[in-house]
Amino acid sequence: MSKMKRYEFIDSNDITSTYAGEVADQFFAAALEAAASLNNGGVTIMEGITHKQVLPTVNISDPVGEAACTLPVEGDNITIAESVLTLTDLAVREDVCIGALVPLWHSYVRSASRNDIVEPRFIDFLLAQTAKAVGQSIERGIWRSSAIYGTGFQSDDGTLDETGALASAFGGFSQVDLANPLSADGAGSTVGILAAMADVLNSAIANAPAILDAPGAGFYLGREAYWFYAQALSAAGSNAGQQTGTGYSSGNLQGLTYQGFPVYMCPGMFADTIVLSYPGNLYVGTSAQTDFNDIRAVDMRGTTGDDLIRIIGRMQVGVQVANAADGVFATSVWS
Repeated sequence: MSKMKRYEFIDSNDITSTYAGEVADQFFAAALEAAASLNNGGVTIMEGITHKQVLPTVNISDPVGEAACTLPVEGDNITIAESVLTLTDLAVREDVCIGALVPLWHSYVRSASRNDIVEPRFIDFLLAQTAKAVGQSIERGIWRSSAIYGTGFQSDDGTLDETGALASAFGGFSQVDLANPLSADGAGSTVGILAAMADVLNSAIANAPAILDAPGAGFYLGREAYWFYAQALSAAGSNAGQQTGTGYSSGNLQGLTYQGFPVYMCPGMFADTIVLSYPGNLYVGTSAQTDFNDIRAVDMRGTTGDDLIRIIGRMQVGVQVANAADGVFATSVWS
């Protein structure tokens, strides 16, 4: 006699759901929270965009002149420009085996009960897990791009090479050539992270000093480079990576500084790259809070007979910089 499945109590009406527009925001808010770069203060998030958004910029150079009875003619010192942030249509389509997920859900429910947490519906638990995966994909996509994400901050095709870097949102940044891969100490055929960050800062001082005065101006490092920096601090005797609880020993993903500038840890960045810019220059746009958001959960047991829940979602994401030259991009791909 076959053993009855332990999850037959899950009613199809509790699974088949459609969330659209503002109702879908909870799902996509959870997805965006799972993207570390969108929650560390290093970028500016623009929600509620439908397809495109203009980012106007105003540059003023030397507007002060010598006082006289008549106003001096200083010329056109105010330049107004704009860049366009274009969103890319994205879709989520995942088939989840109900039987494989139920044990995990039971474990979560037992833990929630012990900690006086309201027991979630099975479908809400599933969507929360899906949102985490979507957020991790967005984290990679906004930095590296791919066939589905359009132009990213560091590449336009998911590959770290000079062609992709020049076509990326950072393509107009000043370039620093890293001759070798990064490391904590520069041993062997590597470049020490401290020396590399010094080169990036010196490039900003020489080529774009104004960005260093921008609010939040700082360094952007991938996960590996961030740990290299934390290790280098400890080895240098500062012990900042250990004593303050913001370094690799505590597992904290943010909090370090370099020469007074914040260091933003962005897991989606390519390895062996360093960026210096500021949050007001880096924009991530989404269709959150618009009717372009849509998420559906469909119980396939009553249609195809498969023991699956199909998750189908649609959203839009895009990146852009406001000032094309306001930054430094260090990588080994520059020729």
